[in-house]
Amino acid sequence: MTTPNMPPPPVGAEGGADDHQGSGVTDNDTTGGTSVGALHGAARQYAKNQRPVFPLQPGMKVPLPGSGGFKDATTDLTQIDAWWWTNPSYNIGVATGPAGLVVVDLDVKWLPDGRPNPDHNGYTAWYRLLTDLGFDDEPHTFTVDSPTGGRHLYFLALPGRPVATSTGGTPKSFPVGIDVRAEGGYIVAAPSVRPDGGYIVDRHTEAIPFPDALADYLEAKANQPVRRRRPTAVQPLRRPRRGYGAAALADEVQRVATAPVGTRNDALNRAAFNLGQLVAGGVLEATDTANALLDAATACGLGEDEASRTVLSAFTASADQPRQVPA
Repeated sequence: MTTPNMPPPPVGAEGGADDHQGSGVTDNDTTGGTSVGALHGAARQYAKNQRPVFPLQPGMKVPLPGSGGFKDATTDLTQIDAWWWTNPSYNIGVATGPAGLVVVDLDVKWLPDGRPNPDHNGYTAWYRLLTDLGFDDEPHTFTVDSPTGGRHLYFLALPGRPVATSTGGTPKSFPVGIDVRAEGGYIVAAPSVRPDGGYIVDRHTEAIPFPDALADYLEAKANQPVRRRRPTAVQPLRRPRRGYGAAALADEVQRVATAPVGTRNDALNRAAFNLGQLVAGGVLEATDTANALLDAATACGLGEDEASRTVLSAFTASADQPRQVPA
């Protein structure tokens, strides 16, 4: 088996709208004879193929404030039109459980010199796992590349064998770097975009059933007793900009990423509130700050949906308490 191809480090290239064959998405949809935008059209096409969708904040991977998140996902085209006519820049979330999908998310953390962190490289972990399970080749299924250099592999859920959303490296999941979006979660779908790039279809093919060997692996893990473990070290965040705001962001993100089990959600809530005050004061940009917090939260083992709710709640609570750079 050859090593799966790995995209280069993220460089902020803008994503575009593709013809998303394997997920039944095309950007040429219309409503009432009127052409719609790429994201709106894609959301409609997901729904037509029985993949319930819901809106995410523009340029972000978190639900709208005050919404029910993936619990609001629907295939009702009238509701979808209402959402995307309100804001055609909404990104697309697909509720993976109701959509009958298991999405394997290969996540990569990057070192300052542009090389993948060997302790958090979803591609090498995936290749090693497939080899250990006796695969002769990697499964060829519908695949989307993410802005941060990761990759989403879409599989069809197996009847009677539910798979839970999980973060790689946690007791009941795949190894570090291999996250799962399935029951109880959602995936950011192509052609959604973020400031650091877009979600772009890499392999145009139909999604295949989730391999039995992978389902067996997760079921065996789910039945193992949970052992407490020491938190693993993470790569310190490289400060991308100078100034008070950048330093505060780097410090809070690092605090979340290294939070021990039992304190992680509280650490995220505190960090999001503190940084939310700086967002409200105009010191930090909301989208970049939220995405950095979510990356740190998943690095320490929190689920993406739980982390999204925490960040949104803290940002909302801090909005009326703006804080600016100390004199």
